[in-house]
Amino acid sequence: MDKGKSIFIFEYLSCGGLIHENADISLLTEGFSMLKALIKDFFRLGFEINLMIDYRINAQLENLKKECNTIDFRTISSKAEDFKREFDSLVINSEYIIVIAPEFQEILFNLVKRAERIINTYDEKHLLNPPSSFVFNFSDKLLTENVLKKYNMKFPSSFSLTEFLEFYESQNKDNIPKITNTFIMKPADGVGSINTFQISFNRGNFKNGRDLFIQLERIIKYIQINFPEQEYIIQNKIQGTPLSLSIINRNGEIDFFSINRQDIRYVSVHMDPQIDGISLEKIEYIGGTTPYVELPRETLLYLHSVSDKLCQTYPFTGFFGVDLIFIKQEELHYTYPNKVCFLEINPRITTPYIAYSAIFTKLSKTLAELFFQGSYSIVDQPLTYQCRYEKNKKTNAMDFVWL
Repeated sequence: MDKGKSIFIFEYLSCGGLIHENADISLLTEGFSMLKALIKDFFRLGFEINLMIDYRINAQLENLKKECNTIDFRTISSKAEDFKREFDSLVINSEYIIVIAPEFQEILFNLVKRAERIINTYDEKHLLNPPSSFVFNFSDKLLTENVLKKYNMKFPSSFSLTEFLEFYESQNKDNIPKITNTFIMKPADGVGSINTFQISFNRGNFKNGRDLFIQLERIIKYIQINFPEQEYIIQNKIQGTPLSLSIINRNGEIDFFSINRQDIRYVSVHMDPQIDGISLEKIEYIGGTTPYVELPRETLLYLHSVSDKLCQTYPFTGFFGVDLIFIKQEELHYTYPNKVCFLEINPRITTPYIAYSAIFTKLSKTLAELFFQGSYSIVDQPLTYQCRYEKNKKTNAMDFVWL
C-alpha cells in the first residue's frame, strides 16, 4: 500500500449526523466505536485521515489522536451549513471516501449520492463503499426481495400492513386461521433491529377469526402511534440461529468473507390495556460472536457461492453485510433446502467490522488492507482467534471477550 494516501471516513452518529438533536452521548459513542476501528486500520496503512466530528465527543477523538497522529479533523457545531460544507470539502480533499450511515429515510443513499457527484468530477478519487445504486436496491426490504428472488435466495414471506390486515380480515370469521402465530414487524427501510417487534398470539385465547383480527389490528396501530414516521412491513417469523455475513467486495471479487452469530434480546412491551393472548416484544441487537464456526461445510460453501454472485453482479469496492437465519427445524428444510433463510442485505460497513479489525490486529495484520490487496475467506482459512462482543450498557461502546 502506497504511503501518503488520504481518506475521509464519515460515520453518521459521531461525525455530525445528529448535530441538531439533543442526542445522548452514549449514542454518539456507539458510532465512534466503528469510526475508531477504521481510523486505527487506515493509520496502520499509512493514510492521512480526514474527519469531521460532533463537538460533543471532541475529547474522545483528541485521546485517539495521541495514538494515531495523522488525523486531521474538523469540529461540527450546531449550524446546518457547517455539516454540508465540511462534508463536501473533505470529499474534495481526500483520495478515498467511506460513508457509514443508517439506511432509513434515505440518509445513507443521499450521502453516498452526494459524495459520488463530487467524485465523478475529479480524477483519482475512490469510494470504498457500496455505490448509491446498491444502497437504493437494498435499503428497502421489499426491493431487496426482488434481488433475492433473482438468485433463488429463500426469504420469509413479507406483507405490507394493508396486505396483512386484509388477509386476516378475509379469513373465516368463525375459525382461527391455521397459519403461523408469530410475526416480525419492522420498518421497510430500517437499519439493524431499530423499531423491530415480534408479535405472537395464542389461538386458544380467541373466540374466532374476527376476534383475533380486531386484536392484531390494535397491536399494529399501537406500534404505529408509539413508533411513528416509519413505513412498516410484516414477515413470518423463521426459527433458527440469527447470523450475518461480512463481505469485502473488491471490484467484483470477494476479498473477505466470514460469518457471525448475532445476539438478540427480546424486551416485553407493556401496552395499556394489555391484550390477553397476544405478546408484543421489541427486538434488540446487543452484539454477537465473530467468527461463527458451527455451520456445516455445505452451508458455508453455499453462502460463499451466493455472496460471490452478488459481488460479480455489483462490482464495487467496499464492505457490506447480509443477515440470515440458519434453520435447524427439519420440517422447514423442504422450503429452505440450503437450511438458510435470508433476511436483508446491509449496504454499508456493519458492527462485526470492529471485531474483525481487533482479530486481524492480534494476527499482526490490518483488515482494511483487503480493500486494496490480499484476500481472506473463512471457508479455507479459519481464524486463530474468536471473540464475543456486546454493547456496554452505560456507554454503548462495544466490549470484547476473547474466546
